[in-house]
This record gives sequence, structure tokens and C-alpha cells, in this order.
Amino acid sequence: TTDTGGVKLLYNGVPSSDLKCANTGDASTLTKEQMKTNNANIIFNPQYDSMAYVGYMYNTRYLPNNGNNTFSRRFLNEEDAGYINNQTYFESYEFKNGNYYFINPKKIDYANDYQNLVGKYVSWIPEQEHYIFYVLKTTPNKAYLIELNDGEAISDPGVLTVKLSKTVSSEDNVTYKLEDPVTINKIDWITEGEKYKNYYYCGDNYLDTCSKDQLHFITEIINSSYTFKYLDYRSFYKYGKSYSYNNGKYTLIDTVEIMPDDSHHYTCLNESGECSELSYVYYSSEGLPYYINLTEGKGIDDALNDMLNNDNVNKTDSTIKKAIDTWYSNNMTDYTSYLEDTVWCNDRSIFDKGGWDQLNGNLTSILYFNSYKNLTNLICTNKNDRFTVNSTNGNGALTYPVGLITRQEQNLAYSSSKSPLASRHDYWGLSPSSFSINSTNVYSVDLNGYESSYSVHNTLGVRPAISLREGAEYSSGDGSSDYPYLIDIST
Repeated sequence: TTDTGGVKLLYNGVPSSDLKCANTGDASTLTKEQMKTNNANIIFNPQYDSMAYVGYMYNTRYLPNNGNNTFSRRFLNEEDAGYINNQTYFESYEFKNGNYYFINPKKIDYANDYQNLVGKYVSWIPEQEHYIFYVLKTTPNKAYLIELNDGEAISDPGVLTVKLSKTVSSEDNVTYKLEDPVTINKIDWITEGEKYKNYYYCGDNYLDTCSKDQLHFITEIINSSYTFKYLDYRSFYKYGKSYSYNNGKYTLIDTVEIMPDDSHHYTCLNESGECSELSYVYYSSEGLPYYINLTEGKGIDDALNDMLNNDNVNKTDSTIKKAIDTWYSNNMTDYTSYLEDTVWCNDRSIFDKGGWDQLNGNLTSILYFNSYKNLTNLICTNKNDRFTVNSTNGNGALTYPVGLITRQEQNLAYSSSKSPLASRHDYWGLSPSSFSINSTNVYSVDLNGYESSYSVHNTLGVRPAISLREGAEYSSGDGSSDYPYLIDIST
């Protein structure tokens, strides 16, 4: 029941000829003909990359961007034994005309001779190639190799070792020096590589001084492939804890360099820290930042308000609202007087901002909406989220008194592993769930009546709900699927 005494009713398909209402599966949801859509399973909204799309109606969208000059590299290669079995091995070569020419190459069975392969060269080509590999270490199942190309020799500086430093210095912003560098053997990257996240190195590996365009910054270690991500100088940006805005220009305040952190999210995507368009980094994965762009002096809280809560937030109908309204206008308008204008809660309030919190926003945490923690409380706090026809008890944004059930209603109905809301078909609910990197998610009801969560661009069934007004009477039935109540429309 609703707080005004009405009773919410969930669509369960077209009754059978004997007036039974026991439909399940596709028969329990609206058809494509009823909604005038291409399919019976439909999307919630046309896009999923802005959190504005959790709205039953929406307006302003801020779209995610990602990327910087991030590159991948490996200091050594790990290969499975089967991959390098019976390949071409040799102990010396001659380099000429851009190719390595193998001396006395031969095929070797790895399983029988892997212990004797360290110090040899290997290639997947029988006689010559423009690159080769040097065997650093072997185990029964794996081999660890160094790649040589363009005439490189194993004795060349920086082939077997690399210098890294936690900090750099420069007197002219042209030449940079690694401060107190450590030299590690590349073979030790297997066990020690994880230590060197957020370290600098010069492009030639063995140098401790280099020009800015050769300076690299390691952002992520991927041990499964001994790969790391690094930034080059083109992404050595400043990141600010806050900003000022004057005469159309943002200026970062309290800055750090190279990488954002949990309290430095704002950036101009440059080294100066000044710009006309400000970016806010809300998530970072393997050194790759995800951000939205801000203009006209706005900050992240302004953007969240624009997408979720300002006075103009309910402007454009969602895809699912259009479909439900089409069904209602063609089937239900004669019965509107028997329905109450109850609240349909599309609760867009936030429980956990994750990386969208400019002061303490963890860059690996996603944003959760209030329904993530609110399991049973039916109070809908924000007026803009209280979808109604009349503005006296809600936002007045609806054309018809119809909506979808919420996560809270689903949870209240579910008991002892069963639910009257189950229909052996997944269908959409109305409660926002989360915004994950670049995907907007809304709660749904699964085929057993339990909650689930999907990106708004997935396709699910539609079971609209209405609310029977207080005082309505029935003429027959006991409320079961075989003998449902027949509402008396003469009263």
C-alpha cells in the first residue's frame, strides 16, 4: 500500500479468456506492439556513459573522457615452454644489413634441455631475423627472455639493467636528472617489479640524466605479463586540490605533478595549471585517467547537481518512460479516475561519491546511489525524484499516473527465497544503482523476484505499475493468480 492508502498493482500480462492472471516469462511483460518499440525487451535509456541516464527523465549530461600519453612496455618477456619448444637456438650471430644472422643454429627440445639454454639466443625464424631474444632464466614451464633489435648486443649498457628513481630534478626544464637512482637487473623484475610503481627512468635505461622527451614515469605494474604502463613528458600534468576562476580562466590551487591522487582531482591537462576548460579525474585504472570536462567556473559539485538534482533535471523522457506512456495512453486512460497519483521514486541521491568526492575521493572507487544501502525505506527525500502527475505531492513531471517498482519495494516483497514479483523474466526497476567508470546502472528484478543491477543500455522486460486509489472496491475474486480481484468500476 502507499502512504495515501492506495494499493500498487504490477502488470502481469493480458488475462486469459477465463480471466486468470498467471502469466510468466515473456507473457508477463509488455509486448513490443503495446509499447510501439522494436522489441519487447528494451533499454532504460539511449546511452549509458553519463550518470544523468539513471533518470526516469534527465537533462544535462557530462560525458566521460579517458586517456593520456600512456604506453606499455616490458623489460623482459615471459614465454611458456610449449611456445619456445623446438625453436631455433644459437650461441652467436653476425649483425649486418639490419638483420641478425645466426651462427650454427639448431632446434632444441625445451623439456629435455631447458637447464642448458640460459645464455643462448632464440628465434622463431630458422636463419636470420631483424630481432632476436636472449635467454635469461628457465624453469620447466617458463623461459624469461630479453629482446634485442636494431643491432643491440647483450653487452650494451642498459640491456640487462635499468636505473630508476623516485624523484627527478632539473635546473632548466630541459635536462632532467634521476635523484639517487637504483640500478636493478631486469631479471629481478620478476620478483621486485611491483616496488617501482611511480618511479622515473630514462628512455635509454642505463642513463641517470636525459632530456625531457626521454623521461618516463611508471604508472602501473602488471605482473601477469611483466608489463608496466608509463607516461611520457607530454602527460606530465599538474593536478590541483581546488581551483580559482577569474575572467574565464581556471587556475589550479595546491597542486601535485604527474599523477592525480585521492585529494587532487582537478587538472588543466597541461603543465601550467591554467586553462579555460577544467577537467576532473574521478577514476584511474592502470595509469589511465577517466575525467569529465567543466566550463564557466563550474566544479565537480556543480556537475553532480546539474546531472542529478537541479530544477531542470527532468526535461527529457527516458526510453522506458516513453514506452510505458505509450502503453498507458492506448490502454489505460479510461481508468485513470480509479488510480491515485502516488509517488514513483527515482532516488538519485548519492550514498558514496567514490572518486567524485573532491576531497577524499578514492580513484579506484565507483559512485553508489542511495538505494545501494537503502533496502526497505520507502521515503523519497528529493522532490525532483518524486515522480507524480500533480506537483503538490511530487515533481509534477508525469503525464500519466504510472511508473516502475523500486528496489525497496522489491526487497519488502521478497521473503524466504520467493517473491510475488517473480515472473521468470528479468524486468526493469526504477532505483538508480551506481555509476561505474563509464557505465550507468539501475536496479532490476530478476526471474526469481530478487534484485539485480544492469547498465541502462541493457535490454530487459517492462512491467509497469499503477496505484489503485483508496476506497476502490472489487466485485469478485480472492486475489490469487487463478481468481484475481475484479475491480468494480461502477463505484
